[in-house]
Amino acid sequence: EGLQATFGGLGGLVVALYFSWQITLMCLVTVPIMAFSFYMILQSGAGNDGLLGKEAYEAAANIADETLSSMPTIASFGGETKAAKRYEGHLGEAEDSAIRQSKKLGLGTGFLWGSFFGMMGIGFWWGGHLTIQSREQAMINNPIPADFQTNDIYAVNRAIADEYCKYRPPGSFGQGDLLSYTGDAYDACVCSIPWSTISEPGVVNIQCGCTVGELSIASDCITTGRTIAVFFSVMIAGFLLGMIPPAFQAIKKAQLAAYKLYKIIDRVPSIDSSNASGGKHVNSMEGQISIQG
Repeated sequence: EGLQATFGGLGGLVVALYFSWQITLMCLVTVPIMAFSFYMILQSGAGNDGLLGKEAYEAAANIADETLSSMPTIASFGGETKAAKRYEGHLGEAEDSAIRQSKKLGLGTGFLWGSFFGMMGIGFWWGGHLTIQSREQAMINNPIPADFQTNDIYAVNRAIADEYCKYRPPGSFGQGDLLSYTGDAYDACVCSIPWSTISEPGVVNIQCGCTVGELSIASDCITTGRTIAVFFSVMIAGFLLGMIPPAFQAIKKAQLAAYKLYKIIDRVPSIDSSNASGGKHVNSMEGQISIQG
């Protein structure tokens, strides 16, 4: 489990860095909080408080079993009150352990959801900012052809763009008349059309804006899809990194238990009954039994 969490977490970070290192670095701000909160959630059920609560419940159950099975004897000596106090004492320990578990679980869950929404807000805010910025920069670096509106070679492209580059006014809820984009908005719309995938005769593959690289990972433009991919990659990596400490803690406990076990196994006893040659031999022994009364 520890190796799975380690390689899974590192793999998630590598994937996130591959899609966009800028968004990844912003999302990593909340990863330590997310990993710590997930560790607290795991510890609330598998930590020392859980073991203490289980042992306390078992001790209380043993007292109840002993008391009920020997009720005539306990009643004859008036031990009901003492047995009840012993039972309540162990239940008190179990209650305290359960309260500590609940506090850890509640605190860890709160931090987990807080870090989750924090990562979502930071990642999508920064991703949206980079999306706008990268598209504006792409239009500067790869502008639309200057003679797009006048050259007849782009006649088919203009016809397709005039049909595609339209919008409805805000607030019309899809019921208003279609309006055509103008100015820079029209240029950005023309460059967003995947011309290389259109097989209509006469279409020229216009390499402008973000169409350079087909909006793939090779493109300089940050897209919504890449932002979402980075967000989920970093989020899953944070969850997996939080699973690493409990796994190594379990390994340490197993090593400690194995050390004690092997120490008992390797111990050489001072009395070896299976060794016929060694030991102390007694040639004769006399005993005397007396009964006094």
